Amino acid sequence: MAAPVTPPAPLPQLPPPFLQTLVKNPNVSAACVAGANAVLQNTRLARQAEFFSGRVTEGLSLILPPVLKKVVLAPDKRVGMGEFLHEAPLWSLGVPDSCGYIGLNYCRIEVIPVFAKWGVCVPSECTSEDIKTAIFPPITQQLADRVKTACGAMTADKALFFTVEPISVAAWSALMLVLLLLLLALGATIVDAYGREWNPRIFKKDGALRRVLMCFSLSGNYQSLMAPPRGGPFASFEAVRTLGMCMILLGHTLFFNLTVVGVTNPRESLGFYGRGFLATMPGLIADGSLLGVDTFLVLAGFLAFFLFLKELGKRMTSPHSRKGSDAGAAAGPTLKSTSTSTSAKNGRKLCQMALVSYVRRYLRLTPAYAVMLLIFTALAPLMSSAPPSPTGIMVEAQQCSEKWWQNLLYINNILSNPYTMCYQASWFLAVVQQLFLLVPWVSALAFWRPKWGLALVMGLCLASYMYTFREAQREGWRINSIDRPGFPKFFADFYASTFTRMPTFLIGGMAAIVWYHWGERMGKYWAVKEGKEGRRVSVQVVVVMAVAMVLFALTMFGPYRELGWAPGSWSQTTSSMYITLSFSGWVMGLVLLCGVLALGRGGWIKKFLELPFWAVPSRLTYSTYLVHPMVILTVIGSDGGQPFHFSMLHVFNAFVGYSTLSAISAVVFFFLVEAPFGEMERLLFSRLPPPSSSSQVLVKIKGIEGVENREQEKNEEAMVVISPEAVGEERMEERVG
Repeated sequence: MAAPVTPPAPLPQLPPPFLQTLVKNPNVSAACVAGANAVLQNTRLARQAEFFSGRVTEGLSLILPPVLKKVVLAPDKRVGMGEFLHEAPLWSLGVPDSCGYIGLNYCRIEVIPVFAKWGVCVPSECTSEDIKTAIFPPITQQLADRVKTACGAMTADKALFFTVEPISVAAWSALMLVLLLLLLALGATIVDAYGREWNPRIFKKDGALRRVLMCFSLSGNYQSLMAPPRGGPFASFEAVRTLGMCMILLGHTLFFNLTVVGVTNPRESLGFYGRGFLATMPGLIADGSLLGVDTFLVLAGFLAFFLFLKELGKRMTSPHSRKGSDAGAAAGPTLKSTSTSTSAKNGRKLCQMALVSYVRRYLRLTPAYAVMLLIFTALAPLMSSAPPSPTGIMVEAQQCSEKWWQNLLYINNILSNPYTMCYQASWFLAVVQQLFLLVPWVSALAFWRPKWGLALVMGLCLASYMYTFREAQREGWRINSIDRPGFPKFFADFYASTFTRMPTFLIGGMAAIVWYHWGERMGKYWAVKEGKEGRRVSVQVVVVMAVAMVLFALTMFGPYRELGWAPGSWSQTTSSMYITLSFSGWVMGLVLLCGVLALGRGGWIKKFLELPFWAVPSRLTYSTYLVHPMVILTVIGSDGGQPFHFSMLHVFNAFVGYSTLSAISAVVFFFLVEAPFGEMERLLFSRLPPPSSSSQVLVKIKGIEGVENREQEKNEEAMVVISPEAVGEERMEERVG
């Protein structure tokens, strides 16, 4: 006889419609209750509000039991969102535009990211806190604290650009600034093309006003953009920088679409027991493509240290020449211990160089950054017609209107975390700017005592590793985005922290120190070795490049068992070790690869990465990095905010579309903002007087020729990276950011 079938546990009785829930909840504000009662008294309006709302009360009855079991009452708080991939997604967003048509506000409720998002039509008197209070009983307060809500009016006409509500003063200011930049570019181009003989008194050909105007010339900036590649040992940097920007675009395509928009099939988009997009090679590449940020960090560190070391070599008084002496190359320049005056003079020069380098870097990067923040804060929301959402362009624009000053001081990653900062992707600019404060002083130590400089940098990296591992263990950091709360803690406390991201920047600095002191010697050694043992050197090159490729593969594909499974199969120790060392592993691979290429080896890889094609897109990377988050969020904010069915083809199409729009926007931004303000910064510092006693030094060294060319030399004595052979490298560093 067959055993009796146990009937399934009955579901909770369906609660009343949501407006009645608002009215009956004693914790909801009086204004919201009054507004809900007014709607309920109008039978037609009440039915419309219920029809256009998502099925929130039914969704709550389905989600509350597993939430109580797996999140609130579970002893292991790590289970989080991964457990809900066993269930069907609970998306019920309603019809936001129709809420606006009947005169009600629309509220978006993000209960569990990717898995459960709801929407309701409510009176304008109800706030986000009222909605959360009405939905979640006191026992689920732990879950309610994680829930994100956003309420606001829906205006369908907003899809027509600038046709809704009075334009704010900030928006008018941004429009006037854009118009002014266009007029300056047009006027400068006309003067540059047709006004060569025009020389009025107040607008002389060599006058300051005309020089400033010429910075906006489209023809001049076009020549700068299309100039031939510089070449030299670092010619591959242009390709590496371009590919790094492509990686960032791919990573943000995936990240923004999953988190801001959402998908209806999370099992296929995330890793689920060895299935899903993140369990495939393309998925692991897309997820790991955010390592492009670390590519920028290591390049920025290398160029910052290397260029400052070169300037120290030109300006510091040293008793030893660095020409051709192996002993000098190994030991580096040293100060005369018996010469107090020389030490004091070098100290003053170092302080002066450090101060001017800080000012120059700030003036070189900040104007374009400030213009982008103004456009993003004031104009981008006017182009977004999506319904209110707790994530997306409207929220970030609101944060920028309150916290823009943090970004311009480059302290936004200190005072805010990536979830609450203005312009989320700007954390990178703050981290690089803060780490640049170390460059003059560490470079000076490495200039006079190379081994001491390397030891200091290694010590700082070791301290960062120890801190990162300890915090990862203590806070339970995870790299699997569906692992809650491990991933949000990792993203908030590690990803944008200067101290935890410091090693990737300093590894570039170590490579610069080694190359400056021993690069020429290594090149000669390999050349001699190749003449004697050519085959053996070729094997060594292959081994080094193979090690670099292994580091790339381990960093990108190593976390398969963590990303391809829900909520992740790694132990906490394994996860902590990966978080601590993976980013450094990636940049170590880059250092090895670029080092081989700089020494003239690398075969077809070197030929490919040094093609002239890479020069132009590499000069647009700073503008592309600035504009691409706004482009992506604006497109997302204009598609209605509805979740999409995930597929690889959708990701590919989105990546191509975002990349194309970002490239077009970057070209416009380069011609109107980045290039003109960069030229003005160089114009300002090229006219500064030289440092003290530099004229006398030039006379002693160059004799009569130095006296005759003193004015020209003064223009090239602007303290940091002004000498002719370094101008191209300075622009390279500027593009790295």
